[in-house]
Amino acid sequence: MIKDVKPGLRRIAVLETGGGLDPLALFIGKGGRMLTGSGWDRIRWRAWDRMKQ
Repeated sequence: MIKDVKPGLRRIAVLETGGGLDPLALFIGKGGRMLTGSGWDRIRWRAWDRMKQ
């Protein structure tokens, strides 16, 4: 649950919108942060390679 996440990570993982918490990312990387553009590229290329097999 989000309440169990340490404040430092929670600060970068959700946005307080006034109507509740809005997650900033559906998927997170190994470090617990949002995936970068290059991170998504690596995932897409690996998936593409698996599909070709």
